[in-house]
Amino acid sequence: MGTSKKLEFFFPVKINSGKKALAHIPYEIRGLNAKSPLVITTQTKGNQKQIKHLINAFKDSKINLSIYDEICDDSDISTIEELAGIFKDNGFDSIISLGNQNTSNIAKVLNIIVSGANRNLNNFKGYDKIDFPLKPMILIADSPNTGAGVSNQALFGNMSFVSAHLFPDLVVIDPEIITKEDTKTIINTAMTTLSCCMESFREDSCSNLSNACAHTGISLVMENIISLVNESLCFKTSYNIFTKKTANKHIALANASVMGGCIASNSSNLLSLKLGAEAGKHCSSSSEVCMGIILPYVLEFLSVKKKINLSRLLLPVSDIDTFCRTPEYQRFDKAVVKIRDLQNELFMIPGVCVPRTLKEADMSENSIYEISKTVCSNQHNNYNEEDCAFILKHAFDGRPVK
Repeated sequence: MGTSKKLEFFFPVKINSGKKALAHIPYEIRGLNAKSPLVITTQTKGNQKQIKHLINAFKDSKINLSIYDEICDDSDISTIEELAGIFKDNGFDSIISLGNQNTSNIAKVLNIIVSGANRNLNNFKGYDKIDFPLKPMILIADSPNTGAGVSNQALFGNMSFVSAHLFPDLVVIDPEIITKEDTKTIINTAMTTLSCCMESFREDSCSNLSNACAHTGISLVMENIISLVNESLCFKTSYNIFTKKTANKHIALANASVMGGCIASNSSNLLSLKLGAEAGKHCSSSSEVCMGIILPYVLEFLSVKKKINLSRLLLPVSDIDTFCRTPEYQRFDKAVVKIRDLQNELFMIPGVCVPRTLKEADMSENSIYEISKTVCSNQHNNYNEEDCAFILKHAFDGRPVK
């Protein structure tokens, strides 16, 4: 008997989330057959508190912990080469990444170099060019924006790496480490997560397990995003450790982001992500916000033009009572209304005003065909330029796809 495609799923990442998750890292290190980790992080005001918590977690473990804290946004290949020398000269056998997406990317690229005999990164860029196992790697989430770090991808300069070997072995989400983020980062995280999870939450999806992750990610964002944005507007700084009152909401968003990273690694053809990433280069809003703008139009396109049943989306965006009392053929329309209601609410929050259309995001209508052509030039894309332009035209004007 053959294996159904519905069971195809690969996400070899262990997730430790919640109070005292940090304290379990020494145990996890030993479980990965490692004993000398190198911590890669940055130098910031709040980061010093995070490092202190990490050091305390290893206090009685008898594991030597070394910290490299000179990662910055403009770190280049010289930083990687310096780290590789430190790693090999001092006999380190594992990597712990503590920081933002840039830090996790550098940690992954470093892992490629120190794990193989060939140190030329050009040999490994692209899809599935890494054919050897990497050193154990642990990602400690310091903000809700965790999705890219837990995925099978790494970006470094103009190079992109995609491989199953790039998944971290463990992701740690602890309220002692998660810090307050600015409103923009929270919105970007939510929009990326919703785009990943909603577009993959469909009956023709390749994996029921992906659908389970998508359901969780969508629910966590829909339940917490508005209150998170309102609270972030009151924060005096982005680097204070969260209070107990707000910790659960930020942990929830971090977990949702992890689900988004899981989905992105198992779904290579998410059109809202590809269109949004390219549209962000042509307007004043971020690529992540553009993904959120385009998302409902991609969903309507899949439902109306491709005849894909997306009625189940109503369940994670609302609740079981709403889902059950809504007739099946009305569920998708109601789900899209929920999405647009969220966008309208974010638009109306003073000081936020998240655009709801590409026109409001200051994108020129003349950019539509250029974006469509660029996205469709990718060999891994299954859509044509006409489809992409059709979606972008509706997202530009805010006209629902009928």
